[in-house]
Amino acid sequence: MPAARVSGVVLTTNVVKGKSRATGEPYHMEFARILVAERDITEVRIPDSMTSPIRGEEVDYLVELGIYANRLAVDAVEELKAA
Repeated sequence: MPAARVSGVVLTTNVVKGKSRATGEPYHMEFARILVAERDITEVRIPDSMTSPIRGEEVDYLVELGIYANRLAVDAVEELKAA
């Protein structure tokens, strides 16, 4: 997967919970909406292995880019030092 860097201020966070239609297993996904360069908002999925960001916090993530349900998927893989 291609990699990129997302840096900015966290605007909001939200958690999505449910059960998989295929397996019935429960899932939990956390997302953060990040204001990048004071002009673009990028939604990043935060894995359970990372600490949850707080609204207003400056973050800097190495992310993997992919496609899920015909939409861009941005998944954090590593926390970098905030810019």
